[in-house]
Amino acid sequence: MSSGAISNYGSTAGIGKHWWDNARQSSTLFNGIFDDIRIYNRALTASDISELYGNYSGGGTTTTTDTTSPTGSVSGISGSYTSGNTVSYSVSGSDNSSLSSLAFAVTDSYGSTKHSQSYTVSGTSTAQSNSFSTSGWSAGTYSYSLTVTDSAGNAKTYTGSFSLTSSTGNGGETGNTGNGGSTSTGDSETLTSGKKKSGYAAANEWRYYTITSSVMDAQIDVAVQITSGDADLFIREGDKPTEKIYDCMSAEGGRTPENCSQPNTGAVTWHIGVRGYKDSNYKVTATLSKSSAAQEECDVSGSVLDTDGYPVVKALATLSRGRTTLKDETDAEGYFCFDTIRKGTYRLYIAKRSYDTNRSMVNFRGDPINNDYTLKSRSVKSKLILEIRQAAPN
Repeated sequence: MSSGAISNYGSTAGIGKHWWDNARQSSTLFNGIFDDIRIYNRALTASDISELYGNYSGGGTTTTTDTTSPTGSVSGISGSYTSGNTVSYSVSGSDNSSLSSLAFAVTDSYGSTKHSQSYTVSGTSTAQSNSFSTSGWSAGTYSYSLTVTDSAGNAKTYTGSFSLTSSTGNGGETGNTGNGGSTSTGDSETLTSGKKKSGYAAANEWRYYTITSSVMDAQIDVAVQITSGDADLFIREGDKPTEKIYDCMSAEGGRTPENCSQPNTGAVTWHIGVRGYKDSNYKVTATLSKSSAAQEECDVSGSVLDTDGYPVVKALATLSRGRTTLKDETDAEGYFCFDTIRKGTYRLYIAKRSYDTNRSMVNFRGDPINNDYTLKSRSVKSKLILEIRQAAPN
């Protein structure tokens, strides 16, 4: 290996050929073979020469495989926010050779993507900034991830999380209208059998509902009528459904109604999830249908349940109008039935010892009437009175 200045004769350079004089009248060719000729526009360092020597295999050079993973970071995201806040963040990446892409995503606790952004980049380092709104997001914990990939295909993922609290006091549920007087339980709204509820779900957003069945209910039928956009329906017994875990799922597409039906197994809570495929307005209806005993042809019938949803056996149902009085005792399923009665308005009393009497009016116009009735146990009230009396001073 030699070094020094290269002579410039003002003409085409030659490799492996020696001119005897400046007039270029004669020359001598190199007796041998040249391989892997390189010309640099800079002086090679000792490490450059060492790397070239290490790559030499006797028949040329070999390509060194880049196995070094790139590095990255996420900044600007705090540990907690309030629903509706805008979150600003920055992502960065660096690599020993060349970057290829950055991919950032935010997912909820069910794995649904709430926000995502990808960047195609080059060079050895980059930094990007963006933001997303949490408007309409439910309270809970959200995870974010940044995947940095270099031009050799090496990738590394960085993760983090933040919590979101409700700004409305009902678990972060916003955007629903037409509630029909129902209440919200956590981040799920309670449905009444047979009654429609209007709602809105943004793309990739979940809206949850619940309805509790009794042992007398044989089946649950859920329908989602899409008024704009596109949404999918999921139902599950006992817990919230996800895209992978459910008892029934309907994804017809567009404004085609979504429908799910499942047999009911007893006094359970059904969870209904509506997931926006696109920004969607919809109406959801859950209907609980009675068992075969409750389908008996009766003019006026009903199921008598306690406050836990269990049937009240041997409760006395009394239907009266003027001088007409009809009585029936509830069976093992808490069911009573009055048949062959005249049209008119009746008083209905349902009573049993240790329960408060349920009183209501029934307007029979010829079409069968079937309702659920609740009897509240007096034991709770009696216990409270007893405890108060015991605590009173002598």
